[in-house]
Amino acid sequence: MAKFLIIQNPAAGNGSSSEYLPEVISTVEKLKIPYVLKQTSSKFDAQEHVKEWATPDITDIVVVGGDGTLNEVVNGLYPHLKPIRLISTGTGNDLVKNLKNHTMDNLFLTNEFNQIDLFTVNDRIGINALGLGFDGEVVSEMDEKDLKINGMFAYMIFVLSKLFKFRAPRYHITADGVDYRGKYYITCVGNGKAVGGGFFLTPKAHIEDGNLDICLIQDIPFLLRPYYLIKVILKIHPQDKKVIYKQFKEMVIRSSRVIMGQIDGQLVTGKEFVIKLLGEKLHIVSHKH
Repeated sequence: MAKFLIIQNPAAGNGSSSEYLPEVISTVEKLKIPYVLKQTSSKFDAQEHVKEWATPDITDIVVVGGDGTLNEVVNGLYPHLKPIRLISTGTGNDLVKNLKNHTMDNLFLTNEFNQIDLFTVNDRIGINALGLGFDGEVVSEMDEKDLKINGMFAYMIFVLSKLFKFRAPRYHITADGVDYRGKYYITCVGNGKAVGGGFFLTPKAHIEDGNLDICLIQDIPFLLRPYYLIKVILKIHPQDKKVIYKQFKEMVIRSSRVIMGQIDGQLVTGKEFVIKLLGEKLHIVSHKH
């Protein structure tokens, strides 16, 4: 018999997650599915406590939060994963752009799960994407300023503020044995297609295909940066001569300086990032409000 663990992050989506919780609870109760509710109280609370919360009688985990909350849950559970029913209420909600959007009732009833790839970045598991350098600095500033808006518009504000200030680091990248060296303004590894609430940096990615995609945009003159931003928005950048777009399974990224990055919205820093596709799959279905 099914029994759900509902994990809700009240801070997700600048507090919008809490608006949907009554509907989640009323739907589960209407369907007569037993459940336990846990609400997080701080960053990484879900990661630290999910193994304790997911008692042996729990069959499925309902995540009410964003990509970052889901990342915490998966990192906390691994390698003992359980099926995830995601109600995406975060700031960017990029993972669900790769998944079918179920009705609330069907989200809790269906057993037709997507089986999506997972990857590691050093000792952390990633689900949707890793962004290094520019993307990491944008997400860091978003966290610091904490504007009460969500989606691509929120990300765009900080993209524009960084567009002319960011200085591209020099990288040595080895992907499946092939070396790439140079300064790259954009460095994004995608399991899914999008980051930042709708920037499709890896538009050819398929989250269940057993590969990761990388998009490298070479350092570009200041005056051309808006032009390349428009190309990314229109999803036509992979064909550009200043863009390297490849699929791979293992990669090492080394930077000339300590850089900031983000994995599913969670900040990381370092000079070396070892990325590997995992053999395990995450069983997941989703609903986006």
